[in-house]
Amino acid sequence: MKRLTLKSHLLTNPKLLAVVLWVMYFCFAISAALIFQKLVLPLITSIHAPGSNFSNDSAYFDSVAWSMAQDIHQHGWASWKMFPTGAAAINVAILSALYALFGHDPTLAIPLNAAFHALGGVLLFMLAIELAPNKAVGVCAGVITATLFVVFPSALNWYGQIHKDGFAIAGALLLLLIWVKAIKHGPEINESWWWLVVANVGGVVLVAAVRPYYLKILFIVILGALVLMLAMRMLSKQKNSWLFFLVVLVTLIPAEQFIVSAGASQAQLGEGYAEWKARDAHNYIAKDTPLPVLSKDWHWRPNALIPDFFENQIETVAKTRAGLIYFGKSVHANSLIDESELPQSVGDVVAYLPRAFQVALLAPFPSSWVHQLNLQRMVSIAEMSIMYICMIGLVFLWRLHRKLPALFAAYFASMFLIVYGVTTANVGTLYRVRYGFEFVIVLLGVVGWLSYLDQKGFLARWVARIKSLGDESDHDNKANAESTSVLDRQSVIGAGISVITLTFFGFFGFFIRDILMAHSFGLGASLDAFFMALMIPMFVVTVFCTSLGSAFVPYYTNLEERLALPELRPIISHLSAVILSVLFAACVLLYFVAPYLLSKLHLLGSTERLPYLVHLMGLALPILLFSGVVILGNAILNANQRFTLPSAGQLVVPLAAILALLLFGSRFGVLAVVIGMVVGQLLNLLIIQICLNKSGISLMPKFHANLTSVIMPLWKQYIPLLASAFFVSVSLPIDTMLAATLPEGNISAFNLGTKVVIFISGLLGAAISSVMLPYFSMLVEKRGLHKARKELSLFLLIATFVSIVASAVLYVLSEPIVRFLFATATFDANDVLAVSRVMQYVVIQIPFFVCNMLLLKYATATRHSVTITLTALAGLAVNIGVSLFLMPRMGASGIAFAASFSMLISSALLIVALVRFGHIQILDAMVILLNWMLFITLLVAEHFRSPSSIAIVITTYVILVAGYLNLMRENRELIA
Repeated sequence: MKRLTLKSHLLTNPKLLAVVLWVMYFCFAISAALIFQKLVLPLITSIHAPGSNFSNDSAYFDSVAWSMAQDIHQHGWASWKMFPTGAAAINVAILSALYALFGHDPTLAIPLNAAFHALGGVLLFMLAIELAPNKAVGVCAGVITATLFVVFPSALNWYGQIHKDGFAIAGALLLLLIWVKAIKHGPEINESWWWLVVANVGGVVLVAAVRPYYLKILFIVILGALVLMLAMRMLSKQKNSWLFFLVVLVTLIPAEQFIVSAGASQAQLGEGYAEWKARDAHNYIAKDTPLPVLSKDWHWRPNALIPDFFENQIETVAKTRAGLIYFGKSVHANSLIDESELPQSVGDVVAYLPRAFQVALLAPFPSSWVHQLNLQRMVSIAEMSIMYICMIGLVFLWRLHRKLPALFAAYFASMFLIVYGVTTANVGTLYRVRYGFEFVIVLLGVVGWLSYLDQKGFLARWVARIKSLGDESDHDNKANAESTSVLDRQSVIGAGISVITLTFFGFFGFFIRDILMAHSFGLGASLDAFFMALMIPMFVVTVFCTSLGSAFVPYYTNLEERLALPELRPIISHLSAVILSVLFAACVLLYFVAPYLLSKLHLLGSTERLPYLVHLMGLALPILLFSGVVILGNAILNANQRFTLPSAGQLVVPLAAILALLLFGSRFGVLAVVIGMVVGQLLNLLIIQICLNKSGISLMPKFHANLTSVIMPLWKQYIPLLASAFFVSVSLPIDTMLAATLPEGNISAFNLGTKVVIFISGLLGAAISSVMLPYFSMLVEKRGLHKARKELSLFLLIATFVSIVASAVLYVLSEPIVRFLFATATFDANDVLAVSRVMQYVVIQIPFFVCNMLLLKYATATRHSVTITLTALAGLAVNIGVSLFLMPRMGASGIAFAASFSMLISSALLIVALVRFGHIQILDAMVILLNWMLFITLLVAEHFRSPSSIAIVITTYVILVAGYLNLMRENRELIA
């Protein structure tokens, strides 16, 4: 018997899913709009109005809003008007009120823009539910279309600036949704019918407040629909919703009168070109603008057979087209289409309607895509390609679901598209104003595609697979699993804190060792030789031995479930023998190739001290020799949930080194410290063996030839992890070498700026590696994948929420921290600034690093080693590529930014992969990615010192977290 999961609940509850989608779309729109306005828009100088970073329209609306705000300050709120000017509407009036309250900051327009943009996406989703043949098709089509609507980059041109398009699109889609519901509701007059009437009034008011001329188009749309419904009523006696649409038609007339009384201009009512004449065209453009060649004998040819009211409206449409073409030519607009088409009669207008619809729906056409390529055109090419693919589904819709609601939606959108296609010959303007209506056609196409897939059975299997991923079956859980899980989780958190504490003391011990060595030997050749001698052995330990421990934990957990202790002992002894043998061979090889390797690297800058360095490295090789067995023993202790013992045992290494330095340092120099570390490693191994003896396990090496096949699965896991560890470990040396190619001081700034993050990541990495890998492995083997997936999602979200706050604090305090740690008489303000900038860009990666570590350990426990390798390789490639691109522009801070960006990409790829494998729910993944996006946006806002932007991001972040927690609470109540 299955229990209903959150994923299944959302798929079967469209209303709840609509709320979830709005929150997610709103968070995305806030983040994208702020980044666009602060970072991207200033770089697109081709669209800037003079003296502004905005486009011409947005710059004009901004100036109008600020002017009204100043009037409010001087004369009071009586100066506020719904329509501030003949071209500005309610959105500018609202912005002026915000300017009056909070000051002149264009980012204040973003929350409302984002809210309406997200609402537009949700309304498309709700439309899909109404238009689709069944709920599965509706939910899938709605999510796909609404997501495309929200994330298409071109939409940033209005919701990322100061425009009314988001308001107008939401209003039009709201009316369409209400009218479709009314059609499905039928002629019965009841409470629902009256609610639709009230909602219709709200939609009409919203539309009229931003684009009053919509009322005229809506009047034509409703009049046509009403005539058709009445005809159907009379001819076929078919009952329909004609009375509702008659009420709608009646409400449009007082709405227009109200808008006129509120101050709407003739231009806003669609009458701006009603008196336009070709010979007077120069009155409509700026003075001193060269007049383009345009036929001055253009005039309207009336038709006596057509009533004056209708002909006047069509004449205004034709004059609007001619006037806009004239204006476009006067300003040398390069995106005009069909500019020679200038209808002069009703017949001309009617003849152009098919072409107008084609242009409005499909322009820019593929034949023009390759001309004058730029970033904006490439975005439009990508978007139009997706739209074309979606619209092919209209063929399937016509064949499989030719129902009245879908036909009405197509009729509604087509009427607006035809009007825009006739009046607007500028593809750039058309692309913006048609957006909402074109997406209605796209939605119908997606519904058609999914109806076809549903008929073939593909959609049902896909939905069933989505529902089944992560579903919990009773047989997957053992008795008292939930209470045990809570106990284990608390133990894991407590153990993690203990490991972090002990690891901190270990780091502090090595820090004390380095300070004492610096005091004893100075910053000279001896200390350099010590660090150089340890570099290669420790690199081998990090790459080869640590990855072996990671691969061993899930392997051992699986063996422990299947085998008794007497059967485990020979496997461990055999592994110990294999590891010691391989590392012994590696030590011998390093000892003999060390002179050649070290001389080629020129690590000391002189060959005179090379024999000493080789001797010192030879003494350090036993650390490498015993590290493999030490890590094997630590892995067994961690797998048995004895998490603190390995961290505690490792404290003996720095203690032994410090003791050797104090006792013998004056006589033997750094040799004493190296020998002390070797002794400390042996003592560490002894402590581990004593702890394992209590479990009846021995690390004493002994070969068992018959066990070769038994340990083969371990090597299959180990090799990809080895490659991954290499790609991760080599990134820091590569970054350091890249910094070395920059001018003097950059390598020091990079190394000093990364110190804090290396320390924090070391602590967190040790805790996650020691605790979370065994925990996930235990859950997978003993409680099933479902329990492991739940815990992964929980820890990912906790880690994301906490690390984002910590990282943001470190980002803000980076300069004071650097000044406190490093500022001296020789470390001036410029040095502080350079290092703090590196630190700022590096701390960005902390949330991504923590999530990456959790994901890596989970992927290791579930044996997705190849995925780990590929994501690590992708991260390294991105790191190098972005570093090479940013180094000439940003210096060492560019390398730091590349490191953070590569960590983001690597972590995102891991999330996508684990979503694909069903280990992370899509909703959880989206919440994590939105958290990251808001975090980056917050840093951008802080970088530009924009208090309003910071407040907007923090508020949005609270909305996201609160919404997610509330959803989790509802889900617990649902399945309880």
